[in-house]
Amino acid sequence: MTETEMTRAAAPQRLVLALGGALTVLSMAWTAWSVVDLVGRAAPTPVACAVAVALELAWVALVALEWQQVHRTGRTPRGLAAAGWGTAAVVVGVLALHGWMSHWSLIPLALMPLGAKALWHWALASMAEEVRERRAAAQRAAAETRAAAEEAARRVAELDTGLTEAQQAELAALRRQAAYARARAEAEAEVRLAEAEVEVRLAEAEAEAQRRREEISHTLQREAMLRSTDLRMAEDQADMEILVRRARLERQLRLARPVLGLTTGSPAPAADADVDQEQAEPGKRRPDLDDPTAVDAAWADIARRLDDDGEGGVAVGGGTPDTPPATPAELGEDPLEARGGGGTPGSGPATGADLDRDRSQDGVGGGTRQRVWQAIRRYGPAVSTRAVAEELGVSRTTVRTHREALARQGYPVYDADR
Repeated sequence: MTETEMTRAAAPQRLVLALGGALTVLSMAWTAWSVVDLVGRAAPTPVACAVAVALELAWVALVALEWQQVHRTGRTPRGLAAAGWGTAAVVVGVLALHGWMSHWSLIPLALMPLGAKALWHWALASMAEEVRERRAAAQRAAAETRAAAEEAARRVAELDTGLTEAQQAELAALRRQAAYARARAEAEAEVRLAEAEVEVRLAEAEAEAQRRREEISHTLQREAMLRSTDLRMAEDQADMEILVRRARLERQLRLARPVLGLTTGSPAPAADADVDQEQAEPGKRRPDLDDPTAVDAAWADIARRLDDDGEGGVAVGGGTPDTPPATPAELGEDPLEARGGGGTPGSGPATGADLDRDRSQDGVGGGTRQRVWQAIRRYGPAVSTRAVAEELGVSRTTVRTHREALARQGYPVYDADR
């Protein structure tokens, strides 16, 4: 619709609006008087006036709302229009009731508000159509303006040397892909670095565990060696204590041997060693126990001998206990033929009993050395030191010491092939 056509259509619309407004004013005056006259019969006049004003304002307010909606959206909501027509019908009913109660000639005047409502409805409908046409025209103008702007922009883009939006989008996608590739490479490098650190830590942990195992093994071996050393030392200590106790016992026996010969009464029979000593010293006699002077002299002689020996024992066959007696081999004699049956050299071949007695008298003696010599005679010179030690229940060191002492004295305690 052109501006001229809109001007031509606005003239009748204004006439309708003017008629509707005049009819509305007259209808409001008639309605107010009718409501006051009707309600005033049962209520005070102020209350009747308030009711009249409320009824008039109700349908006038609805008309005003329809006007606002038409100018805003070009349309009247159906609910609002129905409320306006309902209000108008109530006013018509009130006026008709008043006319019926007052005089029948007033009943047709009740249609005055209905006519005003109809004029406003037609005027608002015309205005709504005009508003819609204007909005449509404005939209078409805006579309044309937008199309012209787009066309101008297209032409500028065709002549522009810059990148298009599609090209920029493609480049942006490539940049995103490159950034993703770099980020992925960095993440993979971090993963490899973390795996390498884990491997290094595992290797360090394994090395530490191996070191601790070696330390524990070394500690256990050292403790085992210490225990073994302690056991050997304990064994050696026990052997030493046994040797010391046996030496003390032998010392006591050697001390007691000459003392046992000093008995009261008749003299005790002398041992074989004493017989040999008497044969070697025929002028030396045992003291008389009834003579105190002789007893004191005997005890003084025993003390002198103990001091001379150093270990409290009397030397058998001459010399000190640490120095073995001269053997037949050292004297240039055969150790098996130099002794006679009666203990006298050169008296003939000795028997086994005489040889044992003579050798016991000349240095084998009793105790451990005699037991070692008897074991060697029983098993032969080829017997091992360990077997002799196990047989006698002593240490190998003790057997070896006595065996070497017997060998130095000329006894056949070792195999001839050795």
